[in-house]
Amino acid sequence: MKRYIIITVAAALCAMLAIVFISARPVSDTYAAQQHLKQLGWKTRDIPEETETVVINADAVQYIKMQEEYGYNLKPYLGKPLLRCTFRIKNYPESGAVYANVLIYEGKAVGGDIMTRALDGFMKGLYSKDGTSR
Repeated sequence: MKRYIIITVAAALCAMLAIVFISARPVSDTYAAQQHLKQLGWKTRDIPEETETVVINADAVQYIKMQEEYGYNLKPYLGKPLLRCTFRIKNYPESGAVYANVLIYEGKAVGGDIMTRALDGFMKGLYSKDGTSR
């Protein structure tokens, strides 16, 4: 019985530590991503649909170029781990599911895009709701 209790308590502690460890970084970074979208005029849920660590390499030429067209410079972040936070946009002018991806590095928004997941969808650089670049 003692062994069962010890194993159960140890498993619970490990689970709690894992949750704290996993959520420690994304909480502040996802908040920064959401605030960046808010500054651009986009309304989203408080919690992202998805978060993922991504690495942009120099061979992503089209994506890097698109970022530059919208006022973001990804070159200093090439090869570095970026947190991509994906939020569903609530106030996009057209109907349908539209998402904003924000790339975060050390708590700062460094790039992103607006896109749909539909086969005939689109991907644009991250811009403000009034249609201007960052």
